[in-house]
Amino acid sequence: MRKMLTAALFVFATATAWPFAAQTAEPGAETTDTKAIVEAFFDQVFVRGDIRPGIERYLAEDYIQHNPLAADGRDAVLKFFESIPADKLPKVTLARIIAEGDLAAVHYRSESPGRPPFAVVDIFRVQDGKIVEHWDVVQPIPLTSANPHPMF
Repeated sequence: MRKMLTAALFVFATATAWPFAAQTAEPGAETTDTKAIVEAFFDQVFVRGDIRPGIERYLAEDYIQHNPLAADGRDAVLKFFESIPADKLPKVTLARIIAEGDLAAVHYRSESPGRPPFAVVDIFRVQDGKIVEHWDVVQPIPLTSANPHPMF
């Protein structure tokens, strides 16, 4: 009886521990990878202006866009950016990147010639090393403020 109980406990312990033993990533690894991917994408495309290679490298082909003024898909993003003359591309100043799990938020200042500056937050979802989904919030930076705190 004792051998049967020991064998049963061994089988139970092995069966219940197996899913946990299969997890090899360290806690927080997904967040670290997500942040690194989004930061590299942002730097290559928005800071250095290396648009086509950056979009092709980091955006999934079936990229989902939640901005109602933009179409889905990596090709739509390329078409949009390539329609802007190089001298009209926005200059961006990164404030921060915040990541958790498969999501990363990028907060930055965007300035385009002939337009007022904007405060922007882009939220990206990363899957299998590619950016697969995007949301954004864009706010004009006012000339005056009701408080002394900067937006960045």
